[in-house]
Amino acid sequence: LSQGSKSSPIDGVLTPTVRTYLPRKNQVGPAMVDQWLCFEGTERFTQESLGYVADMFPQIMETAYGLEDLERGMRKFHADVGDTPRSEESWTSPSFPKAPKQSHWARFWYPTVVLNLDIKKPLPLEGAEWLFTRVRAKMIKNGRMDLEVIILDEGGDIVAVSTHVTLIVGAERNMSRSNDSSKGEHGSKL
Repeated sequence: LSQGSKSSPIDGVLTPTVRTYLPRKNQVGPAMVDQWLCFEGTERFTQESLGYVADMFPQIMETAYGLEDLERGMRKFHADVGDTPRSEESWTSPSFPKAPKQSHWARFWYPTVVLNLDIKKPLPLEGAEWLFTRVRAKMIKNGRMDLEVIILDEGGDIVAVSTHVTLIVGAERNMSRSNDSSKGEHGSKL
């Protein structure tokens, strides 16, 4: 399976399209995601792009569990903490049409709380054409997910190891306030 991400301006810089290749069959384990990455053109991965690579992967929650199981778990979590969703509509972003059961629309948002990147080996000066990432959920509990991302080069050597702590919240928390200027420049969506 091949999936390209669109080019997008980030701080005035245009990022090239990255192609991701996932296993044709199931992933290695229920809380793991493997992928190979390359740029679409002649661009190569450099030391400077390792932070981007460490934070660009299919979400484990969507690949490890069916959406119905995930929604049931999140409803239970929100009920336990007193933030019970009122209806199915609250689990679909108001910016998009109501998502069907097997939709490609994200129903959850995973804001990063902490991301550490430990570079183990420098990439060649000319860059690397291909990188491999293995993402493993170390813990998924109480609306929080701890992840480990291992980045390997084509030869199988570890290039970098990244650890993440993210929250798991409904996508509407991210999308509903995107046009809300009342929070000011530094307003929080959490």
